[in-house]
Order: sequence, then C-alpha cells, then structure tokens
Amino acid sequence: MLLTANQVKENVSTTLNDAALQRIIDGEEQEIISRFGEHASHVETFEQEIPGSLLFPKRPILTVTSIVETITYLNNFIGGSGETTTTLDATDFSVEPGGKELRRLATGTNPRSEWGQRVVVTSVPVSESAKRILALINLCKLNLAFNGLTSESVGGGEYRMDMGDYNQKREQIYSNLASAQRSYA
Repeated sequence: MLLTANQVKENVSTTLNDAALQRIIDGEEQEIISRFGEHASHVETFEQEIPGSLLFPKRPILTVTSIVETITYLNNFIGGSGETTTTLDATDFSVEPGGKELRRLATGTNPRSEWGQRVVVTSVPVSESAKRILALINLCKLNLAFNGLTSESVGGGEYRMDMGDYNQKREQIYSNLASAQRSYA
C-alpha cells in the first residue's frame, strides 16, 4: 500500500470517511499495478527473431535478479535442431547507465556477443514510488471531483462550470506516469 487515507487527506480536501476514501485509494492503486506491474519485482520476456547485443526493458532496471537465456539451434544439414537454456552469470551482461539497456557481453562465464532468441529478465526496477504516489493523489483528487458531478449551472445558465471528460483526464495521469518508462509496441 502506497498511501493511507490520512496521507491523502494531507493533499486533498474531502468529507469522506477514512474507510470510503481508503476504498478509492486501494482501487486506484490496483489499477496502477495492473497497468505497470508490482514495484518490488518485474519479469519481462524478450522474444527475438534477429538477436542483437542490446535489450530495451520497458521499465528502467535498478538491479537484475536473474536472466535466463534460450538459444535455438537449427541444423538443416543434419536435420536436427535443439535448444540450450542457460541462467546467466553477472559477468555475462551489463546494465547500462540509467537502467534502460541490457548489454550482452562477449566475455564472462557464458560469453556471447548477442542475446539468444528468448530472454527472460527478472529485475527490480528503479524506484517509481514517488511518481506512483503523485499519480495516486491526482487520481484520488480526480475521483473525488467527479464524484457524481460533471457539470453545474448557477443562475439559470449565467454561470456554467464543465468538469470535462473524466476518462480523458484519468488517462492523462496514467500517460504521465508511463512517460518515464519505455514502451514498445
């Protein structure tokens, strides 16, 4: 849990009781987790038809827990094929500055200049908790602002306030949270 009701109340004015506010917070946090994954550990699988020396994770990497590489061999002359799966040693790869690239090293325990066709990386991402907390506060503010009210008129239409599109504003908050992460189609 990133935030409690009391912590949100430090940033948001609301008359909701703590239990109701905590339900909103928990729901928004679950949406963040479903879109971006748990913070503590992240598993990403790379499938490559044409292997190269670099992998580009969706989330910047702080530390690597494990890398399992699968190399597929096709031998047309003999008619056989096979696979080799190896758990790499820390000397077989490097995490480039900023954690946005993994480089396969031609030196180390299992030297290769290119990654295998299938690579499963388990890592701890760079801390995103501050960004997630800010997004969570903004989502709670938005949720409370739109709680049953999308527009109002006062004085027979002399004054009008339009809240805009809730879903569009919500997606903008998620987009801002994702902007620090690489995403590939």
